[in-house]
Amino acid sequence: MAAEFIASRSSILPVQTSEKNTVAQFALRHTAFSNYSLQWLTNYSKERVHLDNYVLPGYFPIIGRKGLYFVNKRDGYFPVCYHPNLSGRLLIFPPVGSAHSISDYLHTLNPWPENGVQLARIPVAEQESIFYTLAREWDIIPIQESILDWGRYPVRSLKVEEMALREGKQFINHRRKYNYVSKRIKGLEITESWDSGKDEKFEKFIYRWAQQKYVHNEGFSLDDYVSPYLKILSIHSNPNIRSVCLLFENSLDEITGAVIIEVSDGIASTYMNVAIDEISHFPGYMLMKTCEFLHASNLAKVLCLGGSEQAGLDKFKSDLQSYSDRTD
Repeated sequence: MAAEFIASRSSILPVQTSEKNTVAQFALRHTAFSNYSLQWLTNYSKERVHLDNYVLPGYFPIIGRKGLYFVNKRDGYFPVCYHPNLSGRLLIFPPVGSAHSISDYLHTLNPWPENGVQLARIPVAEQESIFYTLAREWDIIPIQESILDWGRYPVRSLKVEEMALREGKQFINHRRKYNYVSKRIKGLEITESWDSGKDEKFEKFIYRWAQQKYVHNEGFSLDDYVSPYLKILSIHSNPNIRSVCLLFENSLDEITGAVIIEVSDGIASTYMNVAIDEISHFPGYMLMKTCEFLHASNLAKVLCLGGSEQAGLDKFKSDLQSYSDRTD
C-alpha cells in the first residue's frame, strides 16, 4: 500500500544558493504533449513501474489536470502536480534518484502552497528511506489520502490470459455474469485511434453517467466526476501514447459503457471503466472483454485496475481477480 506524507515548513533551513539547490521545471501542457515532455514521463515510468505498475506516462496528465510539472535535479527527477480535488495542495511523487532532490526542490517553493505539500504514492519499499532523508530538514507527518484512487485500498491487477479464457471452477461466477451481459449488449467498437466525430456522443455519455453518480454521492461536484474522463479522452486522442478504447453501445446507438487503457511494456493500465447503470454486472463484463482483446492482440499480460477510494469499488475489483491472482 502506498503511503502519504505532508511536509511542513516549520523546521525549514535557510534557503541555499549553491548549484546543489538549483532545479529545472518543465511544464507539461494541458492540451497536448511535446515529444520532449512525453519522453520525461516515459523515462520516469520505466524506472518506477516495477514499484508501482499504475504510473504509466498517461496517468500523470490525468491526475495533474490542474497543473503538471517535471522537476529535474542532478541527483534525481520526479513529477509535481496540483491535487485535482484539493485547491492549493501540491503533490510530489517519488523520485528517480535521491530523495535529496525533493528536499532541494522544497527549498525553492516561494510562496509555499496554501494547502500544503503532499508526498504521494510512496511504495512500501521506499517509505523508510524517503521519510528519514527528508526528516533531517523537514517536519514529515503521515496522512491518509482519502480522495484519490490509491489512498485507502491497494492497487488490483488481473492476469490477462486467465481472465480472457475464464477456465476452471474459480471462474464459474465470471462466466455466468459474462453470459448474462452478452445477451443484452448490442454493439462493441474497439479503436486505437479516436474519431473526433464521436466527441459529442462521448461527452453526452459521460454527463449522463455523472448525473447518476452525482445524485447518490455527497462531497463532490459534477465537474469532479466529469473532468477526469474528458481529460482521459484527450490523452487517448494523443498519437504519442499507446492507448485503446472499447465503446459499448445499446440498440439506440447510444454509448452505455467505455473502457480506456494505456499499454506499455506488457502492462495495461485502466484509466476508465464506466458504465451506465442499466445492466447488472456490466462493468465486470467490460473488463473481461478488455482482457479478451489484450490476450488476442498479445498487447499485455497484466491489466492494472488501480486502487480504490471506496470499499465497494475495491470489492468489485477484488472479486474480479481469480484466487491465484490475489496479492492481498
